[in-house]
Amino acid sequence: MAITRLSDDADANLLNDVVSQDDHKTQQDVFLKELVDKVDEAIDQLNTHISDMAVNNAKVGITTAQANAITANTAKVTFPGLGTTSTTALAGNTKIPTITVEAAPGLTVGFENLQVQKTGTTVDLKVTDHTGKSPVTYTSVITLK
Repeated sequence: MAITRLSDDADANLLNDVVSQDDHKTQQDVFLKELVDKVDEAIDQLNTHISDMAVNNAKVGITTAQANAITANTAKVTFPGLGTTSTTALAGNTKIPTITVEAAPGLTVGFENLQVQKTGTTVDLKVTDHTGKSPVTYTSVITLK
């Protein structure tokens, strides 16, 4: 549905008469011509947007490539696992850093040597008390199954 430009609708305006009388143009005639030109530019842009919207609204469904990708993802029934090799999620050779936090003034808690295995996970717990004359460290191994 295109909108008719003013300059193309000769039956509805006197623009063509104004344009054709070069010798007798007034300031109002020149203004009218420039105004009609600007309105026509706006109508052209509006018609372009109307065409673009019609094309966009006509889009339905998805492409074959999108459908194939969805099908491939839906067909996945396994997870590669948390790792024992460099090719699995969270690769088995990923170094997990030691975590140490100050739990209270002079008291640190550390978790280190995380070992993820198929049968369970272990982590070393280390609590160090720095409030006395010399630090005292307590250790334990936490096993998760």
